[in-house]
Amino acid sequence: MSRNQRIAITAIGGFLAILVLAFFLTRPADGEIARWVSVGDLAVGSLTESEATEVIIAREDALAALPVVVATGGAERSALPDQLGFSFDTETAVQQALSVGHEPSVVGQFGSWIKGIFGGSRIELTANLDPTSVDAVLDGWDNEAANLSTKADIAVENGTLVATYASPTELIVRPGASDILLSLVLDPDRPIGSLDTTTTPAGITDAAVDDALAVARQLVSAPVTLTMANPLASLRLTAGELTSAFVTVTEATTITPTLDAAVLETRFEDLRAVFAATFKNAELVVGEDDTVSIIPGETGLRVDSDRIVDAILTAALTPDRSGQLPVIEGAEPDVTVADLEALKIEHLVSSFTTYHDCCANRVINIHLMADTINGTIVMPGETFSINETVGERTQEKGYLPAGTIVNGELEDTFGGGVSQFATTMYNAIFWGGYTDITHKPHSLYFSRYPEGIEATLDYPSIDLAFRNDTDGAIYIKTEYTDTSLTVKLLGSNGGRTVIGKQRNGSTDITVAAEGDPASAVVVSATVSERFGFTDPDTVYQANVDLVPGTTESIQSGLEGWSVTVTRTLSRPDGTSESREWVARYRSRPFIIEVHPCDIPKGDQGYTGEPCPTTTTNSIPVETTTTTSVSSTTVP
Repeated sequence: MSRNQRIAITAIGGFLAILVLAFFLTRPADGEIARWVSVGDLAVGSLTESEATEVIIAREDALAALPVVVATGGAERSALPDQLGFSFDTETAVQQALSVGHEPSVVGQFGSWIKGIFGGSRIELTANLDPTSVDAVLDGWDNEAANLSTKADIAVENGTLVATYASPTELIVRPGASDILLSLVLDPDRPIGSLDTTTTPAGITDAAVDDALAVARQLVSAPVTLTMANPLASLRLTAGELTSAFVTVTEATTITPTLDAAVLETRFEDLRAVFAATFKNAELVVGEDDTVSIIPGETGLRVDSDRIVDAILTAALTPDRSGQLPVIEGAEPDVTVADLEALKIEHLVSSFTTYHDCCANRVINIHLMADTINGTIVMPGETFSINETVGERTQEKGYLPAGTIVNGELEDTFGGGVSQFATTMYNAIFWGGYTDITHKPHSLYFSRYPEGIEATLDYPSIDLAFRNDTDGAIYIKTEYTDTSLTVKLLGSNGGRTVIGKQRNGSTDITVAAEGDPASAVVVSATVSERFGFTDPDTVYQANVDLVPGTTESIQSGLEGWSVTVTRTLSRPDGTSESREWVARYRSRPFIIEVHPCDIPKGDQGYTGEPCPTTTTNSIPVETTTTTSVSSTTVP
């Protein structure tokens, strides 16, 4: 071997040794991407799996934030890449990058290293659009194009029929569209792309529009009359009425002139009034003994609303523009037996009676209110309000002046005294177990009302309202005599009936029928002993006719107090529900007349006038005694 050969072999050996040493020093560590590897144009060499994933996701997010814009159908349309279902196959790309330089054998690893040193290693990053998402976006763009195209129509403009002809629609060619969109998504410069379109002809031809326009003009050209002989009835629609009701029904390839029945509804109502006498509604009857019965209705004739438009259209195309009025024979009345049975008004639930002296103005007012409310039906879930039902009590309605508490004093106002109706009805609501929405006890105590369980009225500020929280309706029945008022509530409480009355300061509650234990709600209540007593004030009124030093009692004083009312509803399932109300009664002042000189200093009527020196100015003060009422329980 020559010297040159030995030198060459030594040089090659040294180079190989250096190369091997460099391989072992620079090959990737476990879990690390080789430094010569890239994913697409992203440098991921020497990164861990999670670091490389973050780099790719960052590129994906950057591209996803920019909208894609395309020109199609003569307009520019845009969508975000997320709407197109854009994503990179990040996991596959990262796993392929990790596999380079980590082959099972050292020889394989060395080969990858050599290849990377001299040419690098590029892993392809695959991007995708979701086909379903792409179709949804393209469908939306097609719909926008369709909406921009002209639709066939016949419309009324200034009383004249005007035709509009359809124009073709430019729709996107679907094959290849997804590839074009993907290329735009991957281009960070976001140029405006272009999608091919195809022309879709209009579904309704010009000839079809012309034919429909001819029919439409004949339809509204002159009046149309529909008649029937027995009973004698007719419907005549003028050309103007026909024009105002004109509409078209458009389908894929046809356009049909017709009329909007809703626009003509008021004219149909006139016909219904003609036929009203031919049938009779079922009737709910509440007898004097509070039994509930239903009188069946009678069938009759009714305008056939489903056929009347067709009848008008047919008549309009005849030479004399007339036709037969379509009716339904044997039509059910508006209110049927089934309708009334569904109300579940089955028996008397609660009744309450209060008493009063005969013939005062307040009695007339009470009777007027009772007549207005009598027969009212409160549907399930509905709220009944006296003020909303009766309205303002006015002289025009027949209400008379009577006593009303105004700022603690009794004054005459139109409709005064109707608080007795409120108290009577409130007790019927209370003992019927219905939900109290609002009520207000009197500010002063009146012995003719049940203590604590009573209510007052004042339009519009003080109301009595309750909600029907049962699954059946409630029928309100009122009765009165010259000296009594009764409010009855009929509905369904499993047959349970409670009767109550108040007379001479005594309340009597009787359970007339226990009802079905499996369905009846039982109402019980207590009224506490009086508490929170307040002393009456003394009010002096001037009377110049009195001798100084003497007095005359005008009104005796009465202390005020409060009571707590507790009502409990016991249900058949063993549960119960209690609610408390506090009724507060103000004290009633002593009212004493004295000579003006005897009004004490500081009193509202004090004048400072001195009394004659010969008079002894000593004013006796009346006193009163009240007795506490024991707690009472009523079933």
